[in-house]
Amino acid sequence: MCKYNIKPLGDAIRDWNPAPLGKFFLKLFVCLFVLTLPSIGLKGDVSTGMQDVIEKVKSDPELTQQAQKILKEQDLTKTPEEEDTILNKKTLLSKDTSNLPSIIEQMFSENTPLEVQRNISQFGYNIFETSNKFSPAELTPVPPEYVIGPNDEIIISIWGKVQETFKVEVDRDGKIILPKVGAVYVWGLKFSELEPLIYKQLEQHYTNLQLSVTMGSLRSIKVFVLGEVKYPGSYTMSALATSFYALFSAGGPTKLGSMRNIKVISGSSEKPIDLYDILLYGSKKSDYFLNSGDIIYVPSIGRIAGIAGSVKRPAIYELSSKETLSDLIKMAGDVTPVGYLKRIQIERIEAHKQKIVTELKFDKSSENFEIEDGDFVLISPILPKRHNYVALSGNIYRPGEYTIKPNFRIKDLIEEAEGIRPGTYMKRAEISRFKADKTQEIIPINLEAALQGDSSNNILLSEWDTIKVYAETEVFPTKYVVVSGAVKKPDKYTLTPNMTIGDLIFKAGGYIFNADPKASEFCRILSGKIPKTASIDLNDPFSLNIKLQPSDWVFVRANTKWSELPYVTLTGEVLHPGTYMISPNEKLASIIKRAGGFTDKAFLSGAVLTRKDVKEQEIKATQDFLNSTRKNLLQQSTMIQNASLTDAENKQGQELIKRYESSIDLISQIGVPGRIQIDLTSPKAQSFNISLKGGDSLHIPEIPSAVQIIGCVYNPSAIIYNEGKSLSWYVKEVGGLTPEGDKARMYVLQASGRINKGSKIGKGDIIVVPAKLSIHRPKGEIIKDAAQVLYQLGFAAIAIYGIMNK
Repeated sequence: MCKYNIKPLGDAIRDWNPAPLGKFFLKLFVCLFVLTLPSIGLKGDVSTGMQDVIEKVKSDPELTQQAQKILKEQDLTKTPEEEDTILNKKTLLSKDTSNLPSIIEQMFSENTPLEVQRNISQFGYNIFETSNKFSPAELTPVPPEYVIGPNDEIIISIWGKVQETFKVEVDRDGKIILPKVGAVYVWGLKFSELEPLIYKQLEQHYTNLQLSVTMGSLRSIKVFVLGEVKYPGSYTMSALATSFYALFSAGGPTKLGSMRNIKVISGSSEKPIDLYDILLYGSKKSDYFLNSGDIIYVPSIGRIAGIAGSVKRPAIYELSSKETLSDLIKMAGDVTPVGYLKRIQIERIEAHKQKIVTELKFDKSSENFEIEDGDFVLISPILPKRHNYVALSGNIYRPGEYTIKPNFRIKDLIEEAEGIRPGTYMKRAEISRFKADKTQEIIPINLEAALQGDSSNNILLSEWDTIKVYAETEVFPTKYVVVSGAVKKPDKYTLTPNMTIGDLIFKAGGYIFNADPKASEFCRILSGKIPKTASIDLNDPFSLNIKLQPSDWVFVRANTKWSELPYVTLTGEVLHPGTYMISPNEKLASIIKRAGGFTDKAFLSGAVLTRKDVKEQEIKATQDFLNSTRKNLLQQSTMIQNASLTDAENKQGQELIKRYESSIDLISQIGVPGRIQIDLTSPKAQSFNISLKGGDSLHIPEIPSAVQIIGCVYNPSAIIYNEGKSLSWYVKEVGGLTPEGDKARMYVLQASGRINKGSKIGKGDIIVVPAKLSIHRPKGEIIKDAAQVLYQLGFAAIAIYGIMNK
């Protein structure tokens, strides 16, 4: 015989072990089941058991993504329009509405929605979302209506001739034992009835008795919450707990459960609970204290109706009896001030066949219109269009919108706006008015005549009129004059009455330092004629007093001799380094003297003088050199490719080309200093007589203590200067030449920038050891030529590098 262990479907899914099938089938099964569950319409144990599964899907991003993917692919027969509609609905439902404007905020917004938003939710169910955080206060005073039961502890304090405090507990039979009295039955009494009863029993045995009765620890009770709740079952709680707390503990009714027809079953008696009492009116009349064994039963939801639009609390509400339209609106918090009551729509499902629409006015005759199960009431907002105003704009002091008053005319409106501004065009203003056919017409008026009370221009205003007052600058083109050249703010300026060239120069901030007012030009442009240009001397008062006309142009020339500020910069070992303004043809000796002369640490052999125009020339020369070498490189590369060479020779040639390209890149990255070689080691040296130019820079380094050795040596580095030692001695100190080092081509780059082929070494010199030129091909000149160019290019790069690092 085959036995089947049948579980509820929700428990089976919750307890299912997916390991044998693998994670992929878990995803597929869970996603399909979660997605199809709403359409199946399962209730009770399935929805309860599925809760854990749904939570797992939500908490796992991978499962959630899979569910969304299946949701998109589950129906491929929908048209694009249907897909867009579904997508918009999902977006609307999933959107976080916590920060969206409320119906009240929308009422005062400029963008009041004209359509009724139908996406409403069931009223009241969200209050149970905080159920895990809700608990009755254990230290709250026991209310008078609290019912005494078994296991409750009662504290009795007496005083008078006898002072005593004792605790008694209600036993399972419902009695307590009082001293000298014996058993007293208290089960079922309210707490407010307890003290009089005990006093009556004790006063027979005590004289001059004073009494106080309080509750100690209270009993625990077990109640059952069943029906359409999120977590049905049995719950143990304090005897102070009420039916509301029990519902909160069970997660509250599901959206298929009733909020208004809940029952508390205690023995053979039933008490009704209507949660709308507390949610809508704050009344706790249907909140009861519970006894152990009580059952709270939540049946399926009853009759429902929805209301949306211009009400304060649009939602789906549960009906308890024969509610009317007035009752439903009252549950929704009443109609907002913008609700349109002359046309209320009611959608009604007729005989489970079709949906019909009924429209009515909300007045005394319709207040008692009976609402049926499934009705949907839609209250549209009034049109946002405002009435009883006119608008004023333009060249006035207070533009804006103004209320129409009886016999309200143009002059009255201008006076309320505190008048027109200076520069108003008085010959015309315009009124934009809506005609009877809803089209607009423009009515021109003479503003000056209207303000004087002329009846043909000071016309009567109508609702929604828009009056525009123009400034003269809007009617007539603005007249400009132009100043350019050697002024601080060259620009186009508005021409004012009686404006002169002197006024224009003043507006432009005056001349800059290299302006030459004597060589200025003045151009006048007349309509239809050739522009006339004349040279003027702006140092002459007559020229400055020339009155300007529209489009006149003044050009102040600059003196090219002073095209830039004549200054030089001194840095390094001078007494007062800094920037110095120079006079024409000022000599180097003069500026050194102004700087206080050299310090005792000055290394005059390494003095560096740089000049802008020399730098520009060097940049151009370097660029020409690079361009020509790149061209030569291209030619050599082509010759190597076309020549009949062995593989080894071709490889050698290509390696030379690569080294060649690297050298070009090296030179292109090295900056050009613009250095002029000078000799300041002798007070009578000719370099002191060099004439300075603006932008020159003189740097006097500190006396160096080392000699630099670079190139093909084993340890390129700096060696402390040793007077009298030769070039070969310094090379030996850094380990000597490498096999690639070319001893015959060694040279010395002196601190002054000169190149020395001899062996005399001075402080700050750089010893350069180039690489040997090795050509292994005995025949042909192609590779040899490329190698020769490469050698020259590397030589130039090392020289520039040495100068830049001085």
